[in-house]
Amino acid sequence: MNSIRLGLESISALLAALGDPQKRMGAVIHVAGTNGKGSVCALLQSALSNTHSNLKIARFSSPHLLHPSDSTTINGTAIAEETRQDFLLQISRTGLKATSFEIEAAVAFAWFAAEGVDASVVEVGLGGRLDATNMFADALCVITLLGLDHTEFLGDAIEAIAREKAGIVHPGSRGCVLGAQSFEKAERVVEEWAQTMNCALFHVNSVVASLDQAGSDPTQFQRVEGALFDQQVHINLPLLGHHQRDNLAIALATLSTFYIVYPKFPKPADSALLIAGIEATKWRGRLEFISIPGLPQTSQKRVLADGAHNSQGAVALRQFIDSFDPAAAKNRKILWVFACKQGAKQRTDALVSTLFRKGDSVWVTSFETPEGMPWVTSALGEEVWECVEAVFGSGRVNVRMFDDGVASVVAALKEEKVLEAEDGTLVVFCGSLYLMASLHRFLEKE
Repeated sequence: MNSIRLGLESISALLAALGDPQKRMGAVIHVAGTNGKGSVCALLQSALSNTHSNLKIARFSSPHLLHPSDSTTINGTAIAEETRQDFLLQISRTGLKATSFEIEAAVAFAWFAAEGVDASVVEVGLGGRLDATNMFADALCVITLLGLDHTEFLGDAIEAIAREKAGIVHPGSRGCVLGAQSFEKAERVVEEWAQTMNCALFHVNSVVASLDQAGSDPTQFQRVEGALFDQQVHINLPLLGHHQRDNLAIALATLSTFYIVYPKFPKPADSALLIAGIEATKWRGRLEFISIPGLPQTSQKRVLADGAHNSQGAVALRQFIDSFDPAAAKNRKILWVFACKQGAKQRTDALVSTLFRKGDSVWVTSFETPEGMPWVTSALGEEVWECVEAVFGSGRVNVRMFDDGVASVVAALKEEKVLEAEDGTLVVFCGSLYLMASLHRFLEKE
């Protein structure tokens, strides 16, 4: 079944038919939130895998980037396609109907159980309470930044969304790590639900920029300091942007809590290996400076890719652009390469009004429909153009259409020698994680 459908009946039946693998996934960390949950999961798996190299640390995230197998990894290695197909065949033989997300979750859980993983980091797909991943009675729960997104499924009030996200917390949950929130109402809803579930709530200490930034490269990492095991630690965080400090703060609090609520899991003698794992985290399509073959080497720090696709993500992207090189920010020319999901006008309006400025250039393009998700399509260029005109007025932003996707955009960048100009133009690919997938797919072919 190729659609979004929230509810636990189908996934419960499917997992039961597979022998309830979700009960054999080791120490589980279950992560919900509107923004940042993927980054937190990436940080956690990298830290734990590096620290416990003799153990198996699994991760299930969504959406996938290039292929469905991207979402399902053990110690950073994706499930082999042959293995994935074997599990898909097992699922097919059950005769049970399920959505593509339910099927991918079932594949992941079955593989993790078969491999005898020691710990699993599981990212919620959509919401929490009725999400297909909400099958863990005793996990350590984590809730990242909450905001107004997917309102057609979760409700159009922040309290309603917070109730859905908090639904991953159960009476047997080992604890709930709650990240800093923009909406006080959302924080209060989660706190009240945790109390109702008699679940210990762990708040997060902030991560701040280190005073010593000598030798740091803001296009590669940021030097920060935060608390791990009640000690101050210094970290070269490879995930860029102020918002990633908040995500790191959640990851550090989760790691500190993890060894308390899972006392049989071997706690490291010191934090050095955990920190090294964090510093080795890779998370493509999030404030990532990229190099495009065929463009001048000097352009390597002038092409930025970020999957910001909602209001909070757009604010984070804009803040980073305005701050990573303050001396150049005032007069910097920006060329936006933009594609977004169809059928989300309110979200598109928020992206356009937050990111663009009068005088900017916007090249509207498209992304390929992701494998296994036929309901996800790219918005038409005319729709985005109309939105830009409505926000800024006619001709205030220079809009061009590139209907043939990333390849046509890159061809134009080369032909028009955009990055050879001395005006410091910054090219920013953004608007959707699916555009990030199309971009990386193109780069892999080059």
